[in-house]
Amino acid sequence: MNKDLYNFVKSKLEPKIKLHLKMNGKSDKVDLSYLIEKVVELGQYEIIWNYDLDKVIGIKQIYGFCNVELHINGRYRVVDKNGSSKLLYSSEFIEFSLKEFREYKLNKILHIKN
Repeated sequence: MNKDLYNFVKSKLEPKIKLHLKMNGKSDKVDLSYLIEKVVELGQYEIIWNYDLDKVIGIKQIYGFCNVELHINGRYRVVDKNGSSKLLYSSEFIEFSLKEFREYKLNKILHIKN
């Protein structure tokens, strides 16, 4: 993974994980490098939690054509091409989009020049 992608993924993933941990009274001192390295390309990912321990145990890409929409109860509804759906909490879903990655790189360039 190149350095820009690694830092971009870290900038999005770290606050999401730490917020969830803080809201549940857990320490936000956690090493996320093993999760960040599993994100090999931009796309939609499901964050896998062990809720008994309130610990992140993995991250996996949501493959194929999926439509993701915000459900009425604040959860993300992921619908695949066959019409089956899965509801994910906000702490269980993250998207790394090309648009955001481009903005991240542009902001990095602009800050270097100033």
